[in-house]
Amino acid sequence: MSTAIIIPAYNVSTKIDQLLFALLPHRQHTIFIDDGSTDDTFEKISNMDFFVLRSTDNCGIADAIFKGLTYAEGAGYSKAVLMDSDGQHSPKHLIEFISYLNDYDFVFGNRFHKSAFSPSTKLNANIFAATVVNEIFNTKFTDIACGYKAFRITKRIIEAVRKSNGYELVFELFLLALIQKRTIKFIDIEAIYPLDEFLGTRPTEILAFINVLGRYFSDYGEVREKLLSIKESIDKCNDFICISGGMQFYAYFLKEKNAYIFQADPKSIHLYLRDEM
Repeated sequence: MSTAIIIPAYNVSTKIDQLLFALLPHRQHTIFIDDGSTDDTFEKISNMDFFVLRSTDNCGIADAIFKGLTYAEGAGYSKAVLMDSDGQHSPKHLIEFISYLNDYDFVFGNRFHKSAFSPSTKLNANIFAATVVNEIFNTKFTDIACGYKAFRITKRIIEAVRKSNGYELVFELFLLALIQKRTIKFIDIEAIYPLDEFLGTRPTEILAFINVLGRYFSDYGEVREKLLSIKESIDKCNDFICISGGMQFYAYFLKEKNAYIFQADPKSIHLYLRDEM
């Protein structure tokens, strides 16, 4: 097996048990990166004989994945699957991700499809980001920010991860695949979100998206002006309205949560998902 399963973990002790048991058949090829957890995340993982790269400090997801990829490449792996450790990604799709890497350069999870149930706050924010990318590339995607992904390990990917800043990594690999015109496969997966957590979009997440686009494109037409206006609103913690993909998105800033709530016409979102690629 030439595919490593790379999983960053940070303070997920109360959420990781089910994932660990489900991954037992894949234990030999699983690489956890404990990113400076202060709970007993490391102990839970290591007690079940999984391999763990441990950091003393919390350095962020990009740094953790860089460590995992570097280790995997050095261990002879030519492919990798990335998963979250907090229960949002079901291991039942692992074999599907791995098998599609025989024919595709990248395999991405698609959480937002016509048969999926997704909280509107997450759905609207992600469809907004997808429509922005669609305007630039003349494509029709619904999910460009899923952390459940697989790809063939290359020096270019490892370098992109090394240079990525935190949450930018979520968008970086997807845009890299588009820019390099790599072959891409999407797998419909479940959108699993905890019911007891607030599901807004942090300003840093939106800025990460804008920053990655700015890094790859010095000029992307009307979209650039649209995103610069959004950035200005976020810098001032203001609400904003943006039209993208023929839909009007309203983003309301909740100061007490330091997060935005995205709203859009449900019928328009439904039609967009129905007509997905």
